[in-house]
Amino acid sequence: MKGLRWRFPEAGGVVLLRERILRTLGSILPKVGHGVLALVVLGLLGLLGAWIFLGLPSRGDQALAVFPEPGDGVPWVLVQLEEKGLSRESLADLAGGLGRLGQEDRELDLPALLAGQVRRTALFLPFGQEGNPLGVFLPEKGELDSLRRGQVPAPWTGGGERPFRYEFDGALGAFRVLDAREDPAGFLALEGERVLFARSQEDLEAMKQVAAGAKKSLSLRWELEPRWRGHLLVCDGGWLDRASGEKDSPSRGAPLFLEMAWRYLLPAAVPGPGGPLGEAKWRVRGASFPWGEEKPESLTWNRQPFSLGDPPVLALGVNLPKMGEEDLRRFPGLDRLKGWLEELALPKETIGTLLRGPLVLSLGGKTQVLWFDLPGFLADFPGRGEAGQALADAVWQKLFLGTKPTALEGYDHGGATELPFTFLAAANRSDALLGLAKPEGIRPLSPEGPPFGGETVRGWGWIYADLPKLADTLGELTALDELFTGQELKNPFEEQAGDALRGFLRTLHPFLLVWDRPDGGTLKWYGR
Repeated sequence: MKGLRWRFPEAGGVVLLRERILRTLGSILPKVGHGVLALVVLGLLGLLGAWIFLGLPSRGDQALAVFPEPGDGVPWVLVQLEEKGLSRESLADLAGGLGRLGQEDRELDLPALLAGQVRRTALFLPFGQEGNPLGVFLPEKGELDSLRRGQVPAPWTGGGERPFRYEFDGALGAFRVLDAREDPAGFLALEGERVLFARSQEDLEAMKQVAAGAKKSLSLRWELEPRWRGHLLVCDGGWLDRASGEKDSPSRGAPLFLEMAWRYLLPAAVPGPGGPLGEAKWRVRGASFPWGEEKPESLTWNRQPFSLGDPPVLALGVNLPKMGEEDLRRFPGLDRLKGWLEELALPKETIGTLLRGPLVLSLGGKTQVLWFDLPGFLADFPGRGEAGQALADAVWQKLFLGTKPTALEGYDHGGATELPFTFLAAANRSDALLGLAKPEGIRPLSPEGPPFGGETVRGWGWIYADLPKLADTLGELTALDELFTGQELKNPFEEQAGDALRGFLRTLHPFLLVWDRPDGGTLKWYGR
């Protein structure tokens, strides 16, 4: 899979120094708006399952497996929940977020209501215009008895300002459901001890055929923690492979799957505000990881000497293995970083040291560009020793034409400047920093604060996101990108979500996703 492109298109200017700085930055720093938003997408894929309100242990149940197999190339999400574990408000928020990626909010109002009433739920949510949401529910005995008498349980109407009205269609053998505006909300059919939901008669008939064994079902057998209460399966329909794979590859369009199992932690296990609320395990299938001479090695990250923008809004750490020329070309960001280091005239051995080992990128703190305060961006190369010091010295000699920076406390090489914008490049024997950030807005890793919250974190990589803070930062990221590119940013999130996405992010929690193996790991989400 290809990495994110790290690129600032060359920015024009009237001052030669400013042109040179921006042009050189273009070879190393990511296109912050697009890069950060792309990381958010990856993070949200994992978070969709982890955030939902859950509780008791469970196991996979094929009684819920009545969804027809989707067609090739269709991206979708499958969610299974237990014991009335999903409140209407929770799924309504989740539905809103998914809806902005392809579904209309109102299409999910009815399954959102029912999921909060029954003891077990499974939902199938296709993205875009590739299909309609489907659901299957296992009600309590009393609810089943009411349905068999042709009566809908009172809580299923929703009440309040947005009630649903049910009309039984004897010819169809199902309830037609109308919303408060008398618009069709879908169909419900009792099939044994389960209730099927579909938006159209055609979809309902297809589910009945699956239940009768006439059509093949999408499996709900879970490989990860089958007794945990919540499960999620995401399929990208081959989108990522088509976007990043070789054009002539015979396997082009192969789907990638993300499976997740999660549970809430007992209240006694939560140490207080900011403590972990729940945990998840996740696994990716169908992806190839194109490492070269070596595979990544695990690190104990909470013992690494790195710094972050303060407070961290988004951060990523990865332990880079040794990679040859051909290997680096598979990762455009790293390849561009290598080219930029070569432009600084650093020795080949020094460049090799910088491109191997832990690398931490973070969004947080502030940077000042002209009279604007914008989110700060920081790249940290822990443990590089003399190579890190050589990097800091070369930046000021080559990029800033020998300008003497203001010394940064604790760092004996390099420093920071505020003109033409806030920039720092500083190093000591254990740490090397490079970024657009005010020095007072960075801090060393805190033993108790984010991203690790005092816990031992071991793996070859991790992502931390404070999603409520990120919601407030999205607009600033767009302004930062436009400032450096000189072009209006065509932001897919703004086009599809805008204020709705930011509102959705504010309902979520900070999370930490850890890779403790190349194809999977853990996730925890925290109180605010």
